[in-house]
Amino acid sequence: MTEPDDGPTAPGWDWVTEEYEFAGLIFARRATPERLIEVFGADPAAALPLTAEVTYQTFGYPWIRVGQAGEWAFAINYSSLDLEGPALELSADTEVARFEMGVNADYFYFYADGVTVTAFEPLLAYDRCGTDPDRFLASMRQAGLDVDPPPDADDDELEQDLRNTLLYMLTLAMGIKVPREVGLGRLLTFQPDQAEPTGWAVH
Repeated sequence: MTEPDDGPTAPGWDWVTEEYEFAGLIFARRATPERLIEVFGADPAAALPLTAEVTYQTFGYPWIRVGQAGEWAFAINYSSLDLEGPALELSADTEVARFEMGVNADYFYFYADGVTVTAFEPLLAYDRCGTDPDRFLASMRQAGLDVDPPPDADDDELEQDLRNTLLYMLTLAMGIKVPREVGLGRLLTFQPDQAEPTGWAVH
């Protein structure tokens, strides 16, 4: 297990909530950026290597950016495309972590072998489901998620910190870490077809 760097929240993950407040994230072990592009129904050869700043200037909305960090390929989804289908398809051959940062609530999913292993809302991390809901319990505790019913708190006050805490849990549990210079640097970028590709088996 990776040792924590410092502090109660994810060192080096602050760029996510600063730049992609309501995005969806996918991390796929031993996959490639090109494979992620294909699972979204797009052509890897047509993707453009753009920085985050140029992406906003070029596409505005929608877009998907994909890259590589260690053994994990990752995608940043800034569109209305549902990530469940791509995540399940990818997980048939590997492990996939998915984090949806929404306007009203955030949700985390972990898939393997085409099924949901564990899933929970970071604010209600004690309410987990899946075939192995406690898979990351030790790392969740270490990162600072409330794995037992927490005391009363202001949900709005906690939301931003909990996003970083959830990302820190991914670092502790699976070694996933995307540095700022990678996440905001040149990544393969494309505009997805907002209609979901046929053939996705969403359960």
